[in-house]
Amino acid sequence: LTKLVRGELDWIVMKALEKDRNRRYETANGFAMDVQRYLADEPVIAGPPSLGYRLRKFVRRNRGVVFGACVFCGILVAGIIATTWQAVRATNAERAAVNDQERANAAEKEALVEAATSRALNEFVLHDLLSQASPEFQPKRDVTLHSALDRAAKTIGGKFSKQPLVEAGVRQTLGRAYWGLGAYQEAQLHLERELALRSANQGSEHRDTLGVLNNLAILATEQARFADAEKRFRELLDRESRLMPENSPRVLVIKNNLENVLNKLDRASEAEAICREALPTSRDVCGPDHPDTLNLSETLALAIRGQRRHAEHG
Repeated sequence: LTKLVRGELDWIVMKALEKDRNRRYETANGFAMDVQRYLADEPVIAGPPSLGYRLRKFVRRNRGVVFGACVFCGILVAGIIATTWQAVRATNAERAAVNDQERANAAEKEALVEAATSRALNEFVLHDLLSQASPEFQPKRDVTLHSALDRAAKTIGGKFSKQPLVEAGVRQTLGRAYWGLGAYQEAQLHLERELALRSANQGSEHRDTLGVLNNLAILATEQARFADAEKRFRELLDRESRLMPENSPRVLVIKNNLENVLNKLDRASEAEAICREALPTSRDVCGPDHPDTLNLSETLALAIRGQRRHAEHG
């Protein structure tokens, strides 16, 4: 009986028995109407006027309608989820297609630049460089390659103002040619200009830009400008380390070149520290007999000898 009257019937009885007349039912008819509401599964006046109570009563009275509405809402939500998922997939596919198109456009643009560079280099070699040796320009035919390069280099200024990457390719050719002749200052001049052009138009971490930076670092080493060489090798190592893993052969070669420069600067302890870090990696990645590994071993030996630890060197 206690379980049976618990809840709404208990509320109705307690309201009818309230000591305060203002809190009791005003009439017997009000009491009867509240009992009828209970029997009809409607909210009773004696109950708490909360939203949750009224909602529960509504659901009990309209189970079929509520169930149908829930089913409809479930179908609607499922449809929205499916539509949203399809939209997301379509958006991702569109984004991937755009990225593919952008990569294709970039590759096409790069191919066009390389083709234009090749044509410009051919024209430069045939008309600007080799023409310096023609009788029209050199009646005595005693022109040297160095002087031909000097005259050809003077024709570059302003010629490729609207084609910076083409000029970079021409500067690269001149720089390497001067380098091969041992004219380091002229080589450095053209390679520095190439570096500026590629950094501005391809970015500081583009493979071509990094290639020029590496050439300048090696050139500085050959000129015994070791402080400048160290600066460039450290800059190159920093950029390559962001693009390549630490065990990359390119990174290992740069470290070896940096260690050689540090040895030249009488900073053998720093060279040894870098070498001891790189050597095990080179053995694992390249193999113990690989030339890069052997170069690192030789550099380590030079660093140890530079610190007069001859017993360990031996």
